[in-house]
Amino acid sequence: MKIGIILEQLKSIGGTSIHVSSMAKCLADEGHEVHVISLGEVNKCLDLGNVVHHSAGPLPANILDGNSSARLLINMLLEVTYKYEIDIVHAHYPCAMLASAINKVINDVPYVVTLHGYEIQSFLMRDFQYYSSLVGLTLPSTIISVSKALASEFTEIFEGTHISINDASIEIIPDGTSFEIVTKEAEEIRKKLKLESEFTFVFVGRLSVEKGLRELLLAFKETVKQQPNCRLIIVGRGQMSQEIDEFISQHDLKENVHLIGEIPHYEVIKYLSASDVLVLPSHSEGLGTVILEAFAAGIPIIGTTVGGIPEAIMHNENGLLVRPRDHVTLADEMIKIATDPEGYDHLKQGAINSTNKYTWNNLTKQIIEIYKNAIYKRDKRKEEMLNKIREKYDFSQGNPWDKSSREETKL
Repeated sequence: MKIGIILEQLKSIGGTSIHVSSMAKCLADEGHEVHVISLGEVNKCLDLGNVVHHSAGPLPANILDGNSSARLLINMLLEVTYKYEIDIVHAHYPCAMLASAINKVINDVPYVVTLHGYEIQSFLMRDFQYYSSLVGLTLPSTIISVSKALASEFTEIFEGTHISINDASIEIIPDGTSFEIVTKEAEEIRKKLKLESEFTFVFVGRLSVEKGLRELLLAFKETVKQQPNCRLIIVGRGQMSQEIDEFISQHDLKENVHLIGEIPHYEVIKYLSASDVLVLPSHSEGLGTVILEAFAAGIPIIGTTVGGIPEAIMHNENGLLVRPRDHVTLADEMIKIATDPEGYDHLKQGAINSTNKYTWNNLTKQIIEIYKNAIYKRDKRKEEMLNKIREKYDFSQGNPWDKSSREETKL
């Protein structure tokens, strides 16, 4: 199968970039020909393997400038579809949905859409991205959501529009992971950071306000007051980098907090495996790819009750749930999990047991079936149209639209 995957960009390391690159690589490993289209270049921290990447052009100065982004993506998708005879397109994000809808009209190539959660803010603002979605969500063969909660949010947003979306019409396929526990590398990191006997929390993601970094820092400060041996690893980059540095200096936490910065995606598992608990205090989240990667690393998670997080984290089974923007409760749970070895072991085993549900090898099988079904429905529709034409016109005497055929018939 020749698969085209289209999204705005793969330059930054975020949940969707990881989702798309991991899925594309797994599809290529299954023997499919995979072409990824995006603006700009691929971040060097992402591994696409045998996937072919096509840059649609430079990233606009303002990534939210959907008008110019859409034009570039449309042109490249039309070119790639024609040149490589693409069978199916998989779109991520509004401008990519718009491009896929136009490609379907022109080339009759079916497409599938995945909703990640990032799109909601744009939809609520009624900006270009929203109107792109009004078009892009009109013609897909299947709409996929990474969580049930996100599917419900989209149902509410588009209620009253021409787009007939409901919870039952959206396929739920969560984010996935292809990581395996890397014990040796994890031990090396613990030695390097001097974490042999310290209880270690880890955060992985974009360093931004909506990821709950301020609550995490406040909660960790209180945790260290009661448990001075606790450590926090922060992996990622973002606009809060300077604010985090200042907080660490102001509260004398340099010995307790390790700032790693942005790292290649394949190294994330090493830092997760070197830690004891992942903390994800997001204000909003589709599901959170790093949750699934933490399961693969065999560590429990403290997460917030937003988006699809509660669908993955079962409170007191494979992790703990707290309200968003509540650093006091977050601190209580961090202290609790760091001081209760028996309870921690229970949560750790629950995390390990949750791994198989989210492997990309299993999830891509579901996605491939959706692709096959979309192509089948397109081919079936074509065949039905041809049958109607055959019933209406007599082709036994040649092509009724060909002048020479009509003249020969008369003779």
